[in-house]
This record gives sequence, structure tokens and C-alpha cells, in this order.
Amino acid sequence: MKKIHYIFSFMILCAIFIVIVLPMIPFFRMSPFAFLLIAFRSTIFLVLAFIFLLIQIIFAIFAHKTRIHADKKGILSTVIIMSLLLGGTWYYSAGNQVYDLHQVPAKKSGQIRILSWNTNHAIEKDELLSVVKELKPDIVFFPEEWQGQNTKVFDCDLDVPEDQKPTHCYLDSLIDSYEYFKEESPLQTLLVPKKYGLYSVESGEPYYAGFFATPPANHSESPYILLAHIQRPEFGIGTSWWQKHMEWAKEKSIYENMIAAGDFNATLGNIGGHQLGELEDMAYALNQNQAGTWPTFLPAFLGAPIDHIFIGKAYKPIWFGVLNTSKKSDHRAIFGIVEKVNR
Repeated sequence: MKKIHYIFSFMILCAIFIVIVLPMIPFFRMSPFAFLLIAFRSTIFLVLAFIFLLIQIIFAIFAHKTRIHADKKGILSTVIIMSLLLGGTWYYSAGNQVYDLHQVPAKKSGQIRILSWNTNHAIEKDELLSVVKELKPDIVFFPEEWQGQNTKVFDCDLDVPEDQKPTHCYLDSLIDSYEYFKEESPLQTLLVPKKYGLYSVESGEPYYAGFFATPPANHSESPYILLAHIQRPEFGIGTSWWQKHMEWAKEKSIYENMIAAGDFNATLGNIGGHQLGELEDMAYALNQNQAGTWPTFLPAFLGAPIDHIFIGKAYKPIWFGVLNTSKKSDHRAIFGIVEKVNR
């Protein structure tokens, strides 16, 4: 019985080694399996702790019935392994702070308010509009939301000739913003206020990756914007799409007055740091342990923070939070507030 106990303990130690060490190996790091290990290490440690505890209870019951006394080495190894598992759960966990909509700071002059929400096209238009009106964001990123023709979230009139591919329309009666979309990026929609001017949506990005929007030349205070929906790594496909999409996003993220946001399908651990090109992750800049944004059925501290807002050096982060939004979507929304740096 003791031999079986030692073998089982050794297997748990091997599992701990795999979860911690394998993602550090360069050639393994870019595999879909490594992505899952990095994103959900806390959950894996917690599951291993539960299994280990359950087996220890079974061993204890059996030992009591057979009057086999545990030796000091067995007790010590059990304590050490359980400490490693619980410590790993705590160390690798995401943040647990999730905010209700009314907890988001009120709108102030001179600030830019940013909302990003991968709704998984599961949220009704009226609910989306209600969230937007309550939070009063300036820029809204919908990495995976479309309703109707031309991927528009909200119905609006297209103000381009019929022989051209539409890229925007004006939401006059709703929130005084332009709505941007692309035929080559059929899942993504971007809302930008009219006061920022009419943006041009660039061509040439990888399919489904999102799109890059450039402000008009006569609006120097308006930010460059990148809406991201980076393809997730998948078994059978690998990470080649994800790497290609991330390379595109990093190449575009070179401007000081730039904001990039959306679903990156990666934690900062997957990305390998807190930078996207020349931009910095907002949660990291505010010294926050970002709560998990996906999936919503897991508690926030066990989820994976794969949705991000990155900002250029021209902006100072004021507030960032993961929001308690509808569980109809498998992603929680994120919200950020920045202001221009005085130079």
C-alpha cells in the first residue's frame, strides 16, 4: 500500500513538473497544448489538488481499516505536494476583481473611455446598446459581433456609392458615432465618435485578424486604432494563424497615440510579455492582476485573461477593469480609461 502511495505521489510531482517546465521550452511553447497549460495553470493545479486530496482520503480510510500506520516520510511528502499544488493555484491564478457596470468611474472631460467585448454574437442589439449608453465609452471594440448585412452591429445608412465596398456608416440617432467594419473581417465591428473625424480602414491585414483604422490628417489628437480578433491556436491547426495575426498586430502597433484592443486569444504569458509592439497592456501598466475574461462559466480567478487593451506612450492609464457582463457570451467585457500625457 505504501508503495502505491509513493508511486501516486511521484506521478503528481511529474504532473507539477510538466505544468511548470514544459511551457518554458522554446519549441514546445508555441504548441496549442502549451497555450492551454499557460492560460489555465491555476485551474490545472486546483484540479490536481482535488484529485490528490481525494486519493489521500481513500488511502487514509484504507489504512484505518487495515491498521496500517503512515510513516513520517509519507506524511511529509503529502504535506509538501499539497503545498505545491495549492501554492501553484494561488501563484498562477488570474485576478478576482470583476466590476458591475455601475462601478465604472463616471465620464470626465479630457479622458478616452474604451470598451472591448467579444460578445460571441450572442447578445441582442438592445442589450448591447443599453451597455454602451450606460458606460458611455468613446471607442467600442466588438471583436466578434455582427448582425445583418455588411457585419453591422447596429442598422444605419451606408454613405458610400453602391459600387464601393462599404467600411462605415453613421449612427446619428443612437450614439453619435461612426460604425466601422470590413468585408475581409466579417466578425469585427468598431465604434468611434464622430468628433474624432472619419477614419480610413486599411486593407491588407490577415483574414479574420481584425483591422487597422487611421484617423484623418486634420485630427491629430485622434488615436490610431487596431481592433484585434487573433485566431486562437487549435489542435490540428497549430499556432501558425495566431503567430501570423500577432505579427501583423505588432507591426501596426508603432504609434505613440494608438489604442489596440480586442480578443487576442492569449494571456500575457502566452504573448511573452506586456508589450504589443510599442504599446503596453493597460492592466500591467496599472500593476493589476487582470481577472479572467474567458470562459465566463469559470470563476474569474480561474479564467484566462485573453482580452486586452494596449495603449501607446501618448496615453496615461487611469482605470481598467473586467466587467460583470451577460453570461450569454463566453467572454467578459473589459473597460479602460486613459488620458493624454502632457508633454
